Amino acid sequence: MTEWTSAQLDAFGAADEVDIAPDRTDGTSGRYVTIWIVRVDDHLLVRWSEMAELRYRAVKMRLYHVIPVGTNIYLTLTDPQGRKRRLPSNMKGMDVLAERVADQQTAARFAEARAAIDRGEEVRFGKALVLDREKVSVRKLFGGYKSCALPEIEKVVVEAGVLRIRQRGKFLAFGGGSVGAIPNVFLFLRLLDALVARPTAIPQDREFSALASVG
Repeated sequence: MTEWTSAQLDAFGAADEVDIAPDRTDGTSGRYVTIWIVRVDDHLLVRWSEMAELRYRAVKMRLYHVIPVGTNIYLTLTDPQGRKRRLPSNMKGMDVLAERVADQQTAARFAEARAAIDRGEEVRFGKALVLDREKVSVRKLFGGYKSCALPEIEKVVVEAGVLRIRQRGKFLAFGGGSVGAIPNVFLFLRLLDALVARPTAIPQDREFSALASVG
């Protein structure tokens, strides 16, 4: 791997934002996207703390409902000022990159979110979900919210790109929604992991990719 020169590190370190783009197979550059970075010694680090919101959507494509033809992953990052950055879905190694971005962004936001919950505050995940230390609330179809006490949660699953929360004694799912429609969905699940503290209630075999067919 090529090492950064001092001049390059100085140039990047002086910038708040850097535009990056994937290389196409014909040697040209793809669409540029902006990331936030900071220099620490001789390293360039992404400023995860400035990524206030992450939206993740993955779609497994199948030909004629049978033959796998790949997975499209879409990542949208939003800073505290509301500026959105979309990573090119055709970026090389996007599956690995998406996993690392989700892990790092979630880790950077977790302590602050958990502290807010411990103070008795609510943590919101867009308009879809609200979490506090006693309950989880989901948006109802025609407005307003309904709530489920944390001890009443029977199971939280993610299947085919859809998050479902099941309440004890109820046949139908209490609530949830498409993973791609829930900002910081990985943070939401990690907080629930910590608050519910029952491994059987929140199994780890989650499938975040929706399914789509062509042909």
